[in-house]
Amino acid sequence: MEIRTNTKIGDKVYWIKDKFNKDGTIRWMMYEATVENISLCEYQGALYCELHCPSHKVNPYPVVHYSYVFHTKEEAEAHRKEMKNLRRYKDFPMCDGCKYAWKGRGV
Repeated sequence: MEIRTNTKIGDKVYWIKDKFNKDGTIRWMMYEATVENISLCEYQGALYCELHCPSHKVNPYPVVHYSYVFHTKEEAEAHRKEMKNLRRYKDFPMCDGCKYAWKGRGV
């Protein structure tokens, strides 16, 4: 099956990652990466980007939900600011398939 998206393999993208501080607050980090693959989770009905991100020290090859990947730094920064305004972790914008899958994990 061919997946058609605006993001192509080899594109330079920016992605947003949550980072929990010791006091329990969330800090949103922006990273630059290269798309290595795009895959479909049939169970969730969601797209994921497999990235190469040397600046992310914990995992330089993260798999990121497609909705957290952006083509420009400005788009990523706007999304990061919006995430900072969320009051609760449960208010994340995500597809229904992901909400269904995460619901069973107690999130």
